[in-house]
Amino acid sequence: MLLGAATLAAGCHSQSLDTQNGRCGPTPHLLASAAVFPAPDAASERALLAGMAVGGSDLFFAVGATWADPRNLVAVPASAGALMQVSTFGSTPKQLATGYDFGWTPLVMPTAVIVGVTSASSIADPGILSVPRNGDPAVPLVALTYDSLLTLPVTDGTSVYFTANAGVESVPLAPGASPAVPTQLSSEYPIGLGVFGQRLLLLLSSGQVEGIPIGASDAGTGSRDAGTGEASLGAGFADPVPDSLIPCGADACWMAGGAIEQMDPAEGEVTALASLAGGPVAAPSTLLYDGTNFFVLGSSGSYAANAAIARVPAKGGAPVVVATLPPSSRGLAVDDACVYFGTSTGIFSLLKDAEGVVVP
Repeated sequence: MLLGAATLAAGCHSQSLDTQNGRCGPTPHLLASAAVFPAPDAASERALLAGMAVGGSDLFFAVGATWADPRNLVAVPASAGALMQVSTFGSTPKQLATGYDFGWTPLVMPTAVIVGVTSASSIADPGILSVPRNGDPAVPLVALTYDSLLTLPVTDGTSVYFTANAGVESVPLAPGASPAVPTQLSSEYPIGLGVFGQRLLLLLSSGQVEGIPIGASDAGTGSRDAGTGEASLGAGFADPVPDSLIPCGADACWMAGGAIEQMDPAEGEVTALASLAGGPVAAPSTLLYDGTNFFVLGSSGSYAANAAIARVPAKGGAPVVVATLPPSSRGLAVDDACVYFGTSTGIFSLLKDAEGVVVP
């Protein structure tokens, strides 16, 4: 179980909690204590917050159970985690699904949450679940037995796209009577996927971005060798941050080379939009965009460095530290007023225009 206690201290902030907000204020507000996370089966395990996402007035967060024996170089799933939900206005957190290791950030849809999972007994049995928001039982969309889920799932509202050992694949978003057989779209192994209109973008480890036409019938099925429309677009810095490809207005953005990069999917030209190098999020892990600013979760990159959330103006300017967090803090989400994050103590909300907040 995640343990610890936090004393919250805030830097100067001129804005008080807006009465029509009710979700966050200028100092962090605890939404869900780590005590509600699934209890590990053994002392050698610890609960691990994999990620979170906002849907309306609810925050959904995925928790896995990971073997934490420091003598092991690679942590492996060891017991069941959970997909959980809590109101951003404050409520008792509730569990929507369990029985798997929930090791991926959830994707929130109007009536369901799509989330990547791994069997609690075998790292060789990952899959993707559709979890109804009304509390009905979770339904597997795909079972990847003796396979690997390599990227966060994304969707165009009709299909779910992901990367596995066969490359980029898709399955229907609507659950069937049994898990679907995936359709291969590409033999590439991108480290990030994104849906942009009728095109699926693939962010490769080389920094190259490729596009596949998609639609209601997955028009992009087939491989590059078959000449079915997979096209090379722009190229940015090599070794981009995995799963950092996101829409930023009509453009595509991601993190690589100590910068936030931006590309017009129609033109393919890549530009470095903002620098993260040398700062508190020089080693970033998560990128979000709210229409005006980027929000980055990361650290300075030094050993045992504190984590930080930085706000980066989309029109340019230096990153502003919203909050400094304990090392290894995980999870980031934003809505119109608040930023949400996780520490070893639990999950918190904070006004997203805060500056200099410290969470020991």
